[in-house]
Amino acid sequence: MFDTILKSITTSEKSIYIIYGFNGIGKTRLSREYIKFTRNEGGKRSGLYYNSYSEDIFIWDNDIENEGANPRLRIVKSSLNHEHSLISEEDISEKLYKYNLKFDFKFIYYDNPEEGIKFVEFYDGDGNNIKISRGEEHVFIWCFYQCVFEKSLDSSSYIFIDDPVSSLDENNIFKIACDLYDLIDDNYNHKKIIITTHHIGLYNILANWLTKGEKANKFKEKIKVGILKTNNDIFIIGNIRREIFLYHLALLDELNRYVESELTKYHFVLLRQLIENISSFLGCGRASYVLEKIGIDAAKIMNVINILSHKNIFNYESASLSQEEKDIFIDVLEKIKLTFPFIV
Repeated sequence: MFDTILKSITTSEKSIYIIYGFNGIGKTRLSREYIKFTRNEGGKRSGLYYNSYSEDIFIWDNDIENEGANPRLRIVKSSLNHEHSLISEEDISEKLYKYNLKFDFKFIYYDNPEEGIKFVEFYDGDGNNIKISRGEEHVFIWCFYQCVFEKSLDSSSYIFIDDPVSSLDENNIFKIACDLYDLIDDNYNHKKIIITTHHIGLYNILANWLTKGEKANKFKEKIKVGILKTNNDIFIIGNIRREIFLYHLALLDELNRYVESELTKYHFVLLRQLIENISSFLGCGRASYVLEKIGIDAAKIMNVINILSHKNIFNYESASLSQEEKDIFIDVLEKIKLTFPFIV
């Protein structure tokens, strides 16, 4: 299912890919498949990557035995460990500076330094050991990987970055967009750079800077922007036909493709997002506002949509729908299209 898109990216003369994808569509799987697809003859990865697997090697040791007196961020041993010696605390501090974070940190190494970093300890301004917030942790990990990238670029043929913006506020998302733009600007002439995201703001910022910004002319022959889609279970990069990517229109376009095919409970997640985004677009904060406007029982149907889009359900994307549930889905979608005739 990934072969078409993997071959397309690998053989294309384009070196910059900015790809939007809805949550659950397969962005992380695509990054993993690309890593495998591009392994060199010795079976080693030939590039650098950042995705949820990268984040998962950082795990908190909360020191529960001592009532949390000395929490530390543990780094699980991986292929990355041999590169730890290439980076320093000063390297990461330099990257962190622009984020204006209020903590200090230090590395705790294994007894054998060649094994890399075992823990990272964090401190407040008074030198007290602390556990940083989820957003601060995410920024720290992102800066950690940026340093690894910079030290390892010479031996890598590509950079694949998947969704580096979870748990971040809009200000920090903009700063990460700046980091990504600099990374692209410095490397697009000699490396393949693929960035996938579910965040509309990050996608729009990068797409606009690279296709309409001051340096856009030098990127125009090298860039591909699009949306990750599946066509008969084959992944493709679809074109986005508007200069401004409006999320509710992309959702509507996506859902239109599924009405005649096999609907699953996952599609109720997208339907709920569509309703919420149209409501926001129209200036109302209530999702039920859209259901009221299309003339259906808002309380009853919103309850059904909430149940079917619950996180414990949509993790199972293949979960089938009953005929009644399919009828509700189709009825809501068709009435939305009739009442709000957006041009998709």
